[in-house]
Amino acid sequence: MGARDNNETEVNQSWANLLNTYNIMEVDELDETILKVIEKGFIEETGFIEAAEEWHHKFVAHDLDQSFSDAWKLYHNTFANNETELANALITSLKKSVTQVNTMNLSGTTMLLRFLEREDDANELIEYYVNSWIAEKRSLELKKFPFASDIKDPMIWEIFEARAKKIEYVIPLPDITYSIINNSITNAERKSLRAATVNDFYNLFNQEHGDNLSRLITGSLEFLQYPPEDRVIGENAHAALVRIGKESRLNTRRLTSYNIHADS
Repeated sequence: MGARDNNETEVNQSWANLLNTYNIMEVDELDETILKVIEKGFIEETGFIEAAEEWHHKFVAHDLDQSFSDAWKLYHNTFANNETELANALITSLKKSVTQVNTMNLSGTTMLLRFLEREDDANELIEYYVNSWIAEKRSLELKKFPFASDIKDPMIWEIFEARAKKIEYVIPLPDITYSIINNSITNAERKSLRAATVNDFYNLFNQEHGDNLSRLITGSLEFLQYPPEDRVIGENAHAALVRIGKESRLNTRRLTSYNIHADS
């Protein structure tokens, strides 16, 4: 090893020691964008705002999830006679963390409230939960979700189904991906698929990365075999894939396995 290599090693070790004093063990995407801001002298085109927003969402989500977990400790981690404190903590924390609580945990919470003879609170909590889903335009079709069989509170099923019949909104296409892949599309999702444009499918296919992409493409194209009312779904998906195929020769080749040709 030459003198230059020794000097570089010493410099690297010096920087490592400095970072250790600040307890910096790794660099994430946000750190990288901060470095770009320092180098460029401005925020634009550095990705800082997007990275900061993503970090903020993750931090808030963790904080909300921890709040709900802490409330359950009043049940799991003590033999205290704390029924009122426990029930109130669960209600408050679930409302605060409603965007992070899944339906299985909702069911566990409302079943415990019913055990504590807090029926009205349990039902009101379900209504609050459903309203949060409606505000986010999420599908209320519970049966399509994984572990739906673990939702033991029958009132959750009853309230979700009753509200689903009354609402009319377009479900975002990415939220229907699971149903397309597993061929378990609900009536509400079918309506939203009919309303989806070629551009919607174009964005959907480009956003999907992984083993499910081929199943998503196949499931979308199956609508070409459906009656005219639903065939438009397959036609728009097909048009989106043709558009993707025209963007590069690699995509043209990739899509031939689905009988999609860029000149079609």
